[in-house]
Amino acid sequence: MKIQCDVCGGEEASVFCTADEAALCGVCDRRVPPNKLAGKHRRVALLNNSDAPLCDVCQERRAFLFCQEDRAIL
Repeated sequence: MKIQCDVCGGEEASVFCTADEAALCGVCDRRVPPNKLAGKHRRVALLNNSDAPLCDVCQERRAFLFCQEDRAIL
């Protein structure tokens, strides 16, 4: 199942912003106005999981999926 972009809703998301808990396509990610806070937000590639954050539940293992309903990385 493809994760749709939370901003435009029409494209497949390619990154997940952990601070905003938002999945973004490449175009929308580049469109976000750069500022001091948003520029520091960590983005995780949804297609390449090598830099995945820790699981929201156990906080020990690397997450490998994003639950859209619960807005959680697991």
